[in-house]
Amino acid sequence: MTNKLSSAGKHAVVVGAGFAGLRAASQLDPQVRVNLIDPADHFTGRVRLHETAAGRPDVTHPLRTFLQSTNVPHLRAQVILIDIGSAKVHTEAGHILDHHRLVYVLGGRTGGNEVTGASPERAYTAESPVQLHKRLLDSSRALTVVGGGLSGIELARPSARTARHPRVARLISGAN
Repeated sequence: MTNKLSSAGKHAVVVGAGFAGLRAASQLDPQVRVNLIDPADHFTGRVRLHETAAGRPDVTHPLRTFLQSTNVPHLRAQVILIDIGSAKVHTEAGHILDHHRLVYVLGGRTGGNEVTGASPERAYTAESPVQLHKRLLDSSRALTVVGGGLSGIELARPSARTARHPRVARLISGAN
């Protein structure tokens, strides 16, 4: 099915509803028609996922609250094909959106368990805060946070307060 919004005038498609996607969609909105594509109906501030690891129940917000003052519709779908030659974006639900401008901002992910030799029970990433919280409550073993950037610091502090036996070793990596 073809998206009717994309048939008249200039049209932008924004793939991804994180910080950058929401910002791009809202800034393009007054100038062109915009469609925002993301499979989730909520925004997750990944920089706040450490709060979930420390026991906060939810760090998500409905996308509609960010889009209510715009003309940007949110298409809840997974993109399966971006055809640059024909300027079309295809979703798994059969939507085909034409565009004059494409903004592809899916952000970074740690990709899961990429620690060599790590089992799923022993390596946690920014995307697994609920599992990390459970591990902190159930275990007396030390936790090592790899990375000394803001996310690492933010994760280490509440994790130390949450753990039964707060032994958090933070490994600083990167430039001195």
